[in-house]
Amino acid sequence: DLRLRYRLSLDFPLEGERLDQRECYLNTSAEWLLTPTRERAVFYSNPRAYLGLGYRFSERTRLETGPEFRTRNVDEAGNDQHIWYWRTTWIMSW
Repeated sequence: DLRLRYRLSLDFPLEGERLDQRECYLNTSAEWLLTPTRERAVFYSNPRAYLGLGYRFSERTRLETGPEFRTRNVDEAGNDQHIWYWRTTWIMSW
């Protein structure tokens, strides 16, 4: 199956108008998984929502942590399972 993921994400600095080194920020994102190749194409399935608090150590390094809510289809009848995760992410840009 072909699976496509679409994510919309926004960062908000907690100090000032832009995110500088050694500052905290909020990150919020929404994500959808698209599966257009099944017999019955599933669009906008398995949504995820995230709200995290982050810290920017340098131009290339950040750390984020926060709750993530996920929904996933568990059977052909369309029943969903709702799951809460605690996500911690170390981000390094090259």
